Amino acid sequence: MLKKNVTGTIRHFGRVQSVNSDSLVVKIIPESACAGCHAKGHCSLSGDTDKTVVLKGRYNVAKDDTVIVEMQEKMGFTALIYGYLIPFAVLVLALVVLTLISVPEITAALLSLSALAVYFVILYFFRNSLEKKFTFTLKT
Repeated sequence: MLKKNVTGTIRHFGRVQSVNSDSLVVKIIPESACAGCHAKGHCSLSGDTDKTVVLKGRYNVAKDDTVIVEMQEKMGFTALIYGYLIPFAVLVLALVVLTLISVPEITAALLSLSALAVYFVILYFFRNSLEKKFTFTLKT
């Protein structure tokens, strides 16, 4: 269940799938309460499909324990910017610039999509740095 408390954290209930020496895999338990949440359309953890998150570190939990996974709300908005707003801006900006310099429409469209692909490749290369920025915490 997606919950927001007064401290600006988003919480999801989950079940521990596996415990390793340096990490933990938690399967988010989907609940219909997400339907009433204002962030449902932007939250990749909402909906009916199962989601798993990997938490780095050592935790005192066992497989099949029910836990609460938390993330700071500001991290969710940052992910929204990296995942949706910047790519949209790259696509539109490339399309406008290419159209203004009289590139044929089909070529402009294909080059704009290529610019978008380049953005996501760059994002892929910075995935380790982004992984450190977007962290989940665990409450038992």
